[in-house]
Amino acid sequence: MAGALRPCRMAHSLLSNGRAFAANPCRPISSTATAIRATHAAYTRLSSDERKAFLTLVNAGLPAPVETGPAASVPPSGAHGESRANTTTNNVLRTVNVLSAGLPTGSGAAAVEPLPGALAPDSERAVLAAALPLLIDARRDLQLLSAVPRVPGSRGRESPLGSLLTSTLAPCFGRDKLVVLRLSASSPRALLQQVQHGENVHHIASLDDLAVRMENSRRLYGLFQPCLPNELLAYTTLALSDRLPASMTEVLGDAAVRVPETQATSCTFYSINSVQPGLSGIDLGQILLKQAVGIIQADLPGVREFGTLSPVPNFAKWLHWHIAICRENATTDRLLTPAETEQLAAVLPAGLDFYDGLLRLLQSDWHADAASRSALERPLMRLCVRYLTAEKKNKAALDPVANFHLRNGALIERLNWLADLSAQRQRESFGLMVNYRYDLGCMAANARRYVDDGTIATSATFQPGLPVSRL
Repeated sequence: MAGALRPCRMAHSLLSNGRAFAANPCRPISSTATAIRATHAAYTRLSSDERKAFLTLVNAGLPAPVETGPAASVPPSGAHGESRANTTTNNVLRTVNVLSAGLPTGSGAAAVEPLPGALAPDSERAVLAAALPLLIDARRDLQLLSAVPRVPGSRGRESPLGSLLTSTLAPCFGRDKLVVLRLSASSPRALLQQVQHGENVHHIASLDDLAVRMENSRRLYGLFQPCLPNELLAYTTLALSDRLPASMTEVLGDAAVRVPETQATSCTFYSINSVQPGLSGIDLGQILLKQAVGIIQADLPGVREFGTLSPVPNFAKWLHWHIAICRENATTDRLLTPAETEQLAAVLPAGLDFYDGLLRLLQSDWHADAASRSALERPLMRLCVRYLTAEKKNKAALDPVANFHLRNGALIERLNWLADLSAQRQRESFGLMVNYRYDLGCMAANARRYVDDGTIATSATFQPGLPVSRL
């Protein structure tokens, strides 16, 4: 290190006093941006251990957050005499100064002054283009390194530094600050590589593989902050056809439905990914999804149905946990019906007790055997319905993908058997996938009921004949 990390007792005053550095109306915007980039460079040069020590030190100099929400740790609009239009940018600068104050002396980090008066759009973009990467990197490292504990007794509330970074960044990535752009095979290679490396739902083997997802009634939309035009924030891939698909082979495989875009009536989002770890928890997916729906409505007025083909990422983990409970209690009564137990016993590997045999079967290529498929279909479908609709964390669905779509106003349309036979989907959900449908006329009411009391909207025909019994 170039020098010892500096004590951050001044962090609170730097945050609360916008004039800790004298405002200089004549200071060029370029010098402000240069100073911020110097601070970012100094931060980047720290080793992993040094960053952990640095983040812990900065956190120690901040007061515990009093409230959550976007304005929890920043001064109110118009504080310290700055223009109301300038508040977001000056909040960013105050947070940059908090970080700069803790970096080693001689590292090149430099304090920046608050900006008096309204900024021209180009000037604001120049400042944010320099500052946002630093704040995003710091928030990413705070999460990845687990450097700073959460507030004791806060039931998961963010640490002071985490709260500061979140409340500073969130207004810069609100709906009115972002744009959605369609990407194609001719888009810059660096952006396409960000898509490839950011895919968490359906593996992209190569850029040629990615190109298939952007042609023949398939589209890809990316979410951007105009100040960071070369940084993809999130993206979604969608398929245009005449119905919601029941399997991934209908989207990308040999059985893919080929409908000219002008004849399409249905739009299916089959992958939504956030690319920037430093922005996790800031709801970029919701903004992307709603803006993409608006674009499709404007481009293709014949498309009237919007939905998803979505994974159930934690279903297998949940089921394995319940199997362990049944093993401990030496009973299957709370997990399987007598008929299901009898049918499964006939296909389990010989020489193992029921629980070990069931786990061994679930970890095998059971879907290639007709008898095993038949024995597992009803219990897996029934238990997945239970997992999606009745397993809650507080009032929210336990499944994170379900919670995302239900919170946005979707309803559960259909649970699909053997919808994806990839290794990832077998490992996560035994190949099951879900269609969520966005009924545009009911979204607001569905979202309100879900947020208010946990009511999960489902279609009238959702999994008939699969009773949801309490485990």
